[in-house]
Amino acid sequence: MWELVKVATFATFIAIIAPQVLLAQECPTQDEKIWAEFSGVGSSYRPVTIEERNAVMDTLARYAWAMDNRDSAMLAQVFTEDAEYYLCGLDSDSAQERAALLKGISSHFGSVFARLDVGHALARRSFTNALMGKKADGDIDVIVSVVVFIQSLNISSPQVDYTANLIATLRQIQGIWKIRILKVITDDTGIRIRAR
Repeated sequence: MWELVKVATFATFIAIIAPQVLLAQECPTQDEKIWAEFSGVGSSYRPVTIEERNAVMDTLARYAWAMDNRDSAMLAQVFTEDAEYYLCGLDSDSAQERAALLKGISSHFGSVFARLDVGHALARRSFTNALMGKKADGDIDVIVSVVVFIQSLNISSPQVDYTANLIATLRQIQGIWKIRILKVITDDTGIRIRAR
């Protein structure tokens, strides 16, 4: 009987508690100073080369252009097959939205694009303050600030949709850097359009 109780307790932990623990680790909170990890003082990251930095920024630029122009084919080219995507709020350590694998991410952003199409909205992203470091496995982690502007037919000038930090892990596959993990941590929970 005691063995049955132990098995049931373990099964309950796996089914109920373990997923909550994992979900709690999806998103950094505002108390975690992720950027400080890139400072060099006690950092576990190795420096990236100029070529790697340029390649990573090109990948992020392709992501931005794909998102701004709702180009699903280009978007599929910037993510790995096993990619993960998380939309996080500044005040929560669990994702508001998540998608996994290239097919799931493509489907997720297809619905985002459809909402923008309905409102005839145009989005433009501006990246700044990129910090990056190379991990022991060769992947590169990057954190970058982003401002997303949105404009629709009924608004005469672009307006800030949201500001955020993008935290990404990029992996080189056959000489091409692709996004393996992307976390969008918004600075405000009041995003108007969510152009991502």
